[in-house]
Amino acid sequence: MTADEGTGIDLTNCISYFDGCNTCTVVSGQVAACTKMYCETPTEPQCLLYEWTGMDLSGCISYFDGCNTCSVKDGRPDACTMMYCETPSEPKCNAYAMGTVEIT
Repeated sequence: MTADEGTGIDLTNCISYFDGCNTCTVVSGQVAACTKMYCETPTEPQCLLYEWTGMDLSGCISYFDGCNTCSVKDGRPDACTMMYCETPSEPKCNAYAMGTVEIT
């Protein structure tokens, strides 16, 4: 598990991170590059986007990536909420299209 040194936020599977002022790219759990915008009053740091886990989302219409809920398009997460999440949970499909069942 890797974490942002200043905040302790788990960056495992995070690919886009907000440090409170700037948006950063995350590679292998490490902050790689960030914008350099001026920020007088920083806000709460958070992972903005977690990488897709590769789980089979066939028939899934609502996906939980461990922190945020996403719609699913063509078997991949699409638009997601951007809620703060210090410790991600297990990703899962929240809802399946009518007539489909969970694949285990």
